[in-house]
Amino acid sequence: STVQVDADGAWSQLSTAGVLKPAVVMFGESIAASVKTAAEEAIDRANRILVIGSSLATYSAWRLVKRAKEREMPIGVLNMGGVRGEDGFFTGLTVDNDGSAGVRCSESADKVLPEVVRNLP
Repeated sequence: STVQVDADGAWSQLSTAGVLKPAVVMFGESIAASVKTAAEEAIDRANRILVIGSSLATYSAWRLVKRAKEREMPIGVLNMGGVRGEDGFFTGLTVDNDGSAGVRCSESADKVLPEVVRNLP
């Protein structure tokens, strides 16, 4: 079986290779168990988490930030719109927080990330 394409590079109905789809997890699909485990282990080894450009609408993404919160890690969120469960992620932060305990920024990533990179140790 091979994927056959037409002159424009689009999938041809003559193709016998079955369903063709990108190697991504679509909204509503489950991630592979090995990917879930690897992501959880990465959170467990980290000492903070930074979410960039995600609403955390998918449970898979949200539960990783929830895991970080349960481990009392500082959480940073850089996203223009709302973020699922964000109120819970920042509960307990005091008004004198300098950002090291957690931060929520509603700004464009291309404006913020260059400065973040410049300040990395």
